[in-house]
This record gives sequence, C-alpha cells and structure tokens, in this order.
Amino acid sequence: AGVGKGCVNMQSATLPREGSDRIRAATTDPTFSRALEELVFNSLDAGATEIVATVNVQALSLSVRDNGSGMDRLALSVVGTSAATSKIRSLEELRGGVHTFGFRGEALHALSEIVSRCVDPPAAPSLVTVLQHGQRTQPGPAAEARAPGTTVSVRNMFSNRAVARKRHQRPSAAGADLSLRVARMTRLAVASPGVAFRLHDASRGVTLVTKGRAASPLAAFRQLLLCGSHEEQPRLAELSFDDGRYSLHGHLSVLCNGGRIRDAQLLSLNGRPLERTSELHRLIEASYARLHRRLAGQMSSPGSAPAVFCISLTCCPSRYDAAFHKEKSEVMFYDLAAVRNALLGALPRPR
Repeated sequence: AGVGKGCVNMQSATLPREGSDRIRAATTDPTFSRALEELVFNSLDAGATEIVATVNVQALSLSVRDNGSGMDRLALSVVGTSAATSKIRSLEELRGGVHTFGFRGEALHALSEIVSRCVDPPAAPSLVTVLQHGQRTQPGPAAEARAPGTTVSVRNMFSNRAVARKRHQRPSAAGADLSLRVARMTRLAVASPGVAFRLHDASRGVTLVTKGRAASPLAAFRQLLLCGSHEEQPRLAELSFDDGRYSLHGHLSVLCNGGRIRDAQLLSLNGRPLERTSELHRLIEASYARLHRRLAGQMSSPGSAPAVFCISLTCCPSRYDAAFHKEKSEVMFYDLAAVRNALLGALPRPR
C-alpha cells in the first residue's frame, strides 16, 4: 500500500499486519490502465477539481497532474513504504468502511517522480521525491515551482518485470488496454461531474477524453456517453429512492424507439463506477427487460433497445466491502436484498 497523495491533514502511519492484509488483494498484478486509475482516484481523494492525465502506451509511461490539496514533506518521506498510508489508521477504521477511492497504492510500484505543493500553508514550497522499485530518495526542493497540487510521473513501467512488459507491448494488448482505459476514465468523469478531466495520448498526440465541470451527472452523461450517437437520443425518466439507508437517484431510458446506443450505461456507488459485470448492473438490465416486455403490448413498435441509464447509489461505506476485489471495480454488499429493494423501488413501473 502507498500513501494517498493529498491527504495532508491525516498523519501518515504504517498499518498493523491485520490491517495491511485486509487492503491488499491475494494477487496483485496491476495493469497499465489500473495504475492510471489508481492515480486518478488519489487525485479525487485530494479534492482535485482539475485532473490531467497523459499516457504513452508505447513507452509504458504516464503522468497525472491535479490541483488537489498536495502532499507535505512527511507524506513524501514515507510514500511507497509497505503498508504506509494516510487514509486508514487502523483495522477498526477499515471495518467501518473505506471512505476513499484509493487505498492500496498499486500505482507506485514503478519508477515514479512525485512533485507536490501543499495548499496549506499558502507559502509551502514545491517538493519532489523519486521512487524506483521500492527505493526512495528523500524529498527535496523541486526544480520548478508549481501551483498547489500533485503531479505523479511513472516512467518505464514494468522495467523489472519482463513478462508483464512484453505482454503490455503487444499491439493487440496495447489496443485493448487503451480501450479499457478510455472507457474507465469516461465513466469516472461522468461520476465526478464537478471535476474537469482530460486524458491525452502522447504517443499519438490525441486527446481521448475531455470534460469540463458539469452541473450534474446527467449533463456529463449526455456530454460523454450520448454525444457520439447518430441515433435519436433516448427519452430518460428520472429515478429517485431514499429509505434512510440507501439513496438512489438517476435517469433510465424509456421505450421510445428501437435504436441501439451501446455503452451508454453508468452505475456508480458513492462516486465509484461499478463494472458492467456487477450484480446490480445485471439486475437493472433484467428489470428493464421485464419492463420492455410488459410495454410491448402498449406500443406499436417497441423495438429492442438496451437500457440506457445513469444511476448513482449512495450509502454508508460500512454496508459493503470494497477491498475484496483486486481492481476495486466491484463491491460486496452485506445486505444485498435491501439494495435490490432500493433499486426496484426506484425503477419505473408500467401503467
């Protein structure tokens, strides 16, 4: 685990063995896209409102720059140390639920240069530290001053892991990883409407994802996931449910045409996008399919459009486990029946 950049108001400490065992996966084999996502998660944890990510697939390098709260000298002096974190202090806190996006530090296993400047105090200097396969230089003054925030640069990734490096440099693997990276960053950008995102591919000189600050998740959803469709835009019905434990809000397409807008689906939990293989995702699609069949008799041409939705679920982090999956893209709810009831209570019913 690594120190989460930006959490300068919490004292960095090394977790006890039982705590560190809980936050690491049984098998840790982060991909290029996972390293990028982990760094972006850390930027969100730091309260960033602007995040710029640059990748070079051919050189296996990337960088993430944000305007978050920054890291102080103490945090930089322990970043990358095994089981050192500023986000979780004890196993009891972990049992109470993970309140941050990043908490394992997988992105810091490669050569990383970290340049950071704290927001508080305002006159704090810009500092730099370098990690190389677990070896860290002591933080010192950066060559150039920067605005408050943090920049993490990862170069020559997998330099000490020949098999992983060869696998990532295959054209087919690189293309698949790039597509996955764009899809994940797009969903994360939609789930964080108040944050400006940009993802740039330096090897081709192409900007892959760009989004300014949006007024709502729906506005970001329309901008990123529906803007490229040449078909009729689906009519979206508003969803809302709150029983004091689970709060669900969002929008779901109603059956107004037979078009097919693919990949226009987002389900987020406390701002964290869930994979389309998650159980809740499948439940939404199954419920939508049943609704489609019921409405088939009421429409002359109902079509067979897949569900289009942008749904946000919020609840106390103690109600689910986000640490069991190594990619943190799925969660395990302790009371799945209650979550199902919240979801079904929000879905529209045929008249």
